[in-house]
Parts: sequence; C-alpha cells; structure tokens
Amino acid sequence: MITAALIAAGIGVTTSHPATPAQAASAPVTQQAAPAMTPQRFVGQIVYVPGYGVNLMQSPGPNATWTGKKLAHGTTWQVYGYSDVAGQRYYNVGASQWVSGQYLKDKASLPTTPTNGVATITYVAGYGIAVFKGPSSTSGVTGKTLKTGTSWKVSGSQTVNGKTWYHLGGDQWIDGQHIVVSGLKYRGNVRLNVSMIKQRPELPNGCEITAVTMMVNYAGNPVSKMTLAAEMPRHPSNPNLGYIGNPAGYGITIFPPALMNLVTKYTGNAKNLTGLGLDALYYQLDQGHPVVTWNTLHGFPYHALTVSGYDANNIYYNDCWTGYKTSMTKGQFLNNWNTQARRAISY
Repeated sequence: MITAALIAAGIGVTTSHPATPAQAASAPVTQQAAPAMTPQRFVGQIVYVPGYGVNLMQSPGPNATWTGKKLAHGTTWQVYGYSDVAGQRYYNVGASQWVSGQYLKDKASLPTTPTNGVATITYVAGYGIAVFKGPSSTSGVTGKTLKTGTSWKVSGSQTVNGKTWYHLGGDQWIDGQHIVVSGLKYRGNVRLNVSMIKQRPELPNGCEITAVTMMVNYAGNPVSKMTLAAEMPRHPSNPNLGYIGNPAGYGITIFPPALMNLVTKYTGNAKNLTGLGLDALYYQLDQGHPVVTWNTLHGFPYHALTVSGYDANNIYYNDCWTGYKTSMTKGQFLNNWNTQARRAISY
C-alpha cells in the first residue's frame, strides 16, 4: 500500500542491499614515505655550464616538483644533508630545497692548484675588476672591486672551462683574464714563433703599431699593420691618449693606455703591463701571449719590440725596424726597458 502510494505520487523507490566490506570502504592507500635525510654539512659548489643553472627541487628524487628556482653554475651553498633515491644522491640546501648531487660538489674537493704569488690588476686605468664568490662569473660578486695597478697575494688557482681563476682566500676569486702573477715557478724556456712584420717602408715611425700587429696576428687575427695604423687613436701632445704625429711620416710615439681598446677589439682582451718586471713577461709568454715592450734602440727615443720568448739567460724578440728575430741578455734587456719606464702591453 505504501509502495503503491509512493508510485502514484511519482516517487521512485530503489531497493538497497547491505554493502559488502569492499563497498563500504575503499582499500587503504599506501603513501610512500619521503626518503630519510642523512645529516652532512659542507659547502657545495654548483658545477654545470657557465651562464646556466640547475633546478632546485622541493624534494629528493627524479620526479620531484621544481621550486621554480635555479642555482647558477659556480655558486656556493651550505649543504645540510643528503638522501639517496633510485641510485642517485640529492643534497639538501635548506628546508624543502634539494639539488642533484650530479651537479653539486664539495667545494673543498674541487681541484685547486697551489699558487703562491702576487697578482697585479692589469685592467683599464682608473677602473678595477670584481671579486667573485667562486671561480666563475656566475658565482656572484662579493661587492669588492680591486683597482687597476694594485697587487694582491694569491694562494691557489682553478681552471674552469678553460679560464683560470685565482684564489685570494675565503670566498674571494678573481678572473685571470685581467691580471699577471709574479713570483711563480715559470716554465723557464719559451719561444713563440711570431711572424715578422717590417715597419718600413710604409710606416717609418710606426714601430709601436707594427709591433702590436705582430702580437695581434699571433693571437689569430690577420689584420694588417696599415689597418691598425688607420684605427690607432691620435692626440696632439699626450701619447697616453693617442699617437703624436703621423706614423707614415713625422711621428713620435703612442703609449700602452692609448692602445688598450684597439688590442681588445682584435684579441678580445688587453693588459697594460707598464711598470711591472720580467715576471710579467714570463707569465704572459708561458700562456702563449707575446708582449710588446717600449725600448730605446737604433737612435730612436722610443722603439717598440715584440717579445716572443725567454730562457735562463736571454729575452727573445722581433725587431720590426731591422726585420730580424734576435735577443738580448736579461740584464741588457731590463736596463734598456727601464729607460722607458718598463712600458708594455699584451692580451
């Protein structure tokens, strides 16, 4: 009777059956516990690709969620522990922040060559170079700047992707591109095969730019002496700012500061070595870089040579006035070079 009334009212009735245990509650879900972290403290450094970084994850493991952040190559981070997942180690760098051990290495274990010497900054006059937190331009700067011409003790070096960095102590590193290091154990015997270029007849007073051309050509740029002579800056009275006169006619000289931009343009770098000693020449030659020096020769008050080598007794050079490859004893060369305040430029 009740059923008929409900049907008449348009209300359906569904006959239910007791639920089985499987229907009454779903099977319990087993959640995989997060891997335990083994405590370990050290300062780690990201070793990846310069200019790039590695993903910082929310948990250890190959399928972890990305935090949206990357740790740049060369940067250093405090490590608090590690977890091993699927045969791969992951390091914790604070809270829920993890990075693959494939790209984070104990900084203390990275190869550092003991280098006890004094680094002199050879950048552009009036400027300086940054101090980095690690041996990479992506490691972050400390906020310190070392002025051109100042000297600093170095205790080690690292070569990263073909570039050498020098350690000043603590988290302080400088780029070897803009320094020379004195007091090292040098190779002792270097002879670079620098091709001879004569300054005459086109540039009777252009020894400086001809010597620079030999250096630039050796660096891999086949630019001509006439092209460089045309691009060389001019100045009516100050050789630190430009060439005085005309190298193809009556001219006087040009000094290293005025040539820094030109050398950088054609070699990618320039180092003003003025005032430094023979160690600066050894350092550059050991790296395969000729050096142009200002001397007093052939009756000229200024004459430039392209220094190409040294050994225990001699300094070897190309003389663009005579067209000869020749040498002086170290004592003779240093005495002569001193007459020009030991002016020199390299790259």
